[in-house]
Amino acid sequence: MCYNSHNMRRTIWSLLAAVVLLAWACGPVIGQEAGPTMQVTAGFDGYCRRDGWCPIYILLSNEGADVEGELYVAVRGASGTAERDVYAKPVLLPAHSRKAFFLYLPSVGWTTQLIVRLASGGETLVSQPANVRRLGEEDRLYGVISSNPSALNFLSDVAPAGGQAAVAHLGLETLPPTPLGWEPLDVLILNDVNTAALSAEQRQALETWVAHGGHLIVGGGAGAARTAAGVAGPSTLRLRSGQAGSGQARSGLQRSGGGGPCDRAHRAGAGDSAGDRGPARGRQ
Repeated sequence: MCYNSHNMRRTIWSLLAAVVLLAWACGPVIGQEAGPTMQVTAGFDGYCRRDGWCPIYILLSNEGADVEGELYVAVRGASGTAERDVYAKPVLLPAHSRKAFFLYLPSVGWTTQLIVRLASGGETLVSQPANVRRLGEEDRLYGVISSNPSALNFLSDVAPAGGQAAVAHLGLETLPPTPLGWEPLDVLILNDVNTAALSAEQRQALETWVAHGGHLIVGGGAGAARTAAGVAGPSTLRLRSGQAGSGQARSGLQRSGGGGPCDRAHRAGAGDSAGDRGPARGRQ
């Protein structure tokens, strides 16, 4: 009996010693500073024109030390071909900061996925894939920013002759600050959102997009004042309360034609961020 009790005490002390050693080994790992994190959206909710400019929205957060490096964009073909860097942009990410960047690709072609990575000193700190859904010139893309975006999913049935329609659920922060980035979009619908949050650059880009054939629709109802706050103007088409889901609105959109912005000509690409602007460099 005494022998068994002695063995049990030895076993308990061995287990306690193992727990202490494990806690000591894990302590430095838990205390390490977190590195940068990344969120990426290609196009408008993933939709890009096959032969047009495609915006890439990149949100970087950094809870660690200052980071000075470059953002790289690589493409992966439909056949699963190897990734290759096509654009790079220098970035400075201070400690405990959060910054948004926009890059613009001249054409996604048959690309199905983009890989965005942040590198410093030749080392990749973080990377994120972004899937691409391609649209042809004959297709129509509706962008919806709303407190209840699914209520407008019926628009995927409102397609132009000879083409298809798609609905992109968006956020105000993902609207490009440069007209170049608006090329994929045909119609933007705003409903019950505070457009006063739009930056001056975003508003100017929106006005330019409308002036070149883009369709802007602002919902009515109880939230009409704040929805129109940042976009009110002569180019705005406002829907009365409840009209956005009606057959009248549906037929009106069908009559609006299959076009979108009429200046989808190719222009030089660039990168933007809040307080940080500069061209993205092409990679051969």
